[in-house]
Amino acid sequence: MMKTCLVISFASSISNFALAQRTYSIPWWHPEIQYIADELIPGPPNHPLLDDDDAFQSFINDNTGKNHRFFDGQNGYVQDPWSLPRSHPDCDRYFELEDVPYRDFPLIYIDHPDIEDAYLRGNALPDGHPSADSLLKNVLPDGHPEVDSLFGDPEGLPDWHPDLSIMLLVRELPRGAIPVYFDHPDVMESYIAGRALPAGHISVTDKLEDFLPPNHPLNLDEMLQNPFDYELPFGHPDLNEMMNITELDMPKIP
Repeated sequence: MMKTCLVISFASSISNFALAQRTYSIPWWHPEIQYIADELIPGPPNHPLLDDDDAFQSFINDNTGKNHRFFDGQNGYVQDPWSLPRSHPDCDRYFELEDVPYRDFPLIYIDHPDIEDAYLRGNALPDGHPSADSLLKNVLPDGHPEVDSLFGDPEGLPDWHPDLSIMLLVRELPRGAIPVYFDHPDVMESYIAGRALPAGHISVTDKLEDFLPPNHPLNLDEMLQNPFDYELPFGHPDLNEMMNITELDMPKIP
């Protein structure tokens, strides 16, 4: 999975490493190179080979003036890392993470469980859940284990593994979807106090139904007319966030 783990290890070559003339691009999910070096974390068995990689060796040569072919194999640095000299520069200066492919991340509703917490608890994907492998096919690296099978029978995540939750984009709340006057009552306060929606109020359902999560009650008007029958769950967004307060001049008194 990791594209590289180190730049150089011999102290005799450090003098050539003073300034990075060129950086090397690594995947967005790649752990920090210096962290890998400091913690002596070996790369995965399917790590790309580097000793005969022309692009990587050219990068090494541009920054050090020489090639280094001791990254691959059982005793190579990737699989059996050793400590760097104290004078070795920060490896992260020479590597550049690719842009995070946010547009390829799945879009979820705001009430979606925390995926990292669910995974670590061993929770299986619920019946009818879309295939996680299908949803993440454009962001998972080659050789990544099948995600669907991991849920319910999780393997321990490496220390450097990105938080699973960052790969899910939460669908934005419809903030400001309903324009109201400046003197409109506080909706959250009214709901918690059990004050019903007044007769003749416009339909709130019509304004927000396209933004509701699949398991959300659909008749918002009924909920607002009978708030004690529909207690808000912990963590529910503030209802006032759906309001767009219109600043109007106070009416003149004749």
